[in-house]
Amino acid sequence: MIEFHSLKVMDEEGYTDEWLLAQEHIGVRWCEDTRGIVAVSAAGEVVGVCVFDTWTKGSVQVHIWISNPFAIKAGFLTEIANFAYGAGGVESLIGLVPADNQKALNFDRKIGFTEVARIRDGHAQGVDTVVLEMRRADCRWCTLEDRQVG
Repeated sequence: MIEFHSLKVMDEEGYTDEWLLAQEHIGVRWCEDTRGIVAVSAAGEVVGVCVFDTWTKGSVQVHIWISNPFAIKAGFLTEIANFAYGAGGVESLIGLVPADNQKALNFDRKIGFTEVARIRDGHAQGVDTVVLEMRRADCRWCTLEDRQVG
């Protein structure tokens, strides 16, 4: 069984273990509008993290890390979609992925992101940044009702 809860970045002792795990695996930095969802197994192990940041009226950047594919079967991607498209009210999820990270690109495409642009040398000299998008209307993780809102 997998449970989901909001990502807590800091507590009275500083950065939380969940946030440090997100930084380690995703490389994300905290910013004022950072939000997130954590997937936790019945044994208490974090098996997935999604960090949302750079919110606009129409889109949000997402950063996803999953250690156990069972998190997907348990509904992690639906939780992500419901939060972004429902509570967040955006029309697009945006992913920025280094072109040399084939594993992330394959995963993102498999779950429904499409490439919309490339930024030459955007990640590093000789490594483009691939700009990916998942539109609300095309998101198979949303309910039909969620896809039609907007």
